[in-house]
Amino acid sequence: MSQKQSYPFDELSPEEFERLCVDLLVAAYSDLSLSTAESPKWIDAIGTRNTPRGAHSVAVEVKHRSTFIPDVWRLFINRLSERDRKFGEYIFITSSPIQDGPLQETKTRAAKTLKAEILLLGRADVIILLNRFPVIAAKYFKNVWDRVRRRKVTSGIGVIAATLSVGGISSGLHSMFGLKPESKSNHSSNPVLFAVI
Repeated sequence: MSQKQSYPFDELSPEEFERLCVDLLVAAYSDLSLSTAESPKWIDAIGTRNTPRGAHSVAVEVKHRSTFIPDVWRLFINRLSERDRKFGEYIFITSSPIQDGPLQETKTRAAKTLKAEILLLGRADVIILLNRFPVIAAKYFKNVWDRVRRRKVTSGIGVIAATLSVGGISSGLHSMFGLKPESKSNHSSNPVLFAVI
């Protein structure tokens, strides 16, 4: 799969994007195990990461958004800090692009508020993982790519049909009014056609 492969994230449902992110994380980090079935309602997935210092708990939150809004993340992080259940690491993933400034600010705030390790991944990070794991990319995007391709073909056929239809109308007008289609040598019929229309 080429680096220039496009991933139409907007075509995925929030649930599909969440499952995609969990699959990518498990593939990318061999020391990480995750489950969505056992997670509390206020977080998308939980699991364990085995590190040289021992195992610690991990919480994953996925947001399928077109725009990164730091205030939304701040509010979510503050709510997480109020929960009784704490985790040793929080992984936040969004489908929206994140600029470096807001990325660092959000990570720093989250680390201070939650007193835990923080990993924050934006669209560019997800694309890197998709390119690294093309089987997972195909699992989630093959049908999407096919659907987008069909839409483009259908749209192209519509344009062709409209063009041919206009050509048919022009031809029909010529027949209706007994006009001959304009030839390169005879330009006199053009004014007549405009006068009739």
